[in-house]
Amino acid sequence: MNKAVKVVITLLVVAGIGGLAYVVMASRGAFEPEQVSNITTVTGEVGCLPLKDGTTPAPKTCQLGLRNTRGLFLELQAIAQNELPSGKRIEVTGPLSAPSTDSKYNVIGTMKVQKHSLSL
Repeated sequence: MNKAVKVVITLLVVAGIGGLAYVVMASRGAFEPEQVSNITTVTGEVGCLPLKDGTTPAPKTCQLGLRNTRGLFLELQAIAQNELPSGKRIEVTGPLSAPSTDSKYNVIGTMKVQKHSLSL
């Protein structure tokens, strides 16, 4: 085997190992939002929370929450609705918990917001 073929085979093996490591880490949640203990930071767009029945209330009467980059919603607590700029991207930080069993919204979780800021 000549030297060029050995180099190509070595590069393919290294790339394969790197790809496998990425898949394993992704399946274990290594690329989820930054989390220290129970405090999480999430970036998304402010919008109306969808109801569990699949409908979304009119913008003037809806409960605002955060839609992440996957299109899933978080219910936000400890923040006034008038502090949430509808349609804007924001970053929120706080403890994240499972949605309340009696919540009327179709959300993946609830965050008690400790700090928030506009996101670019």
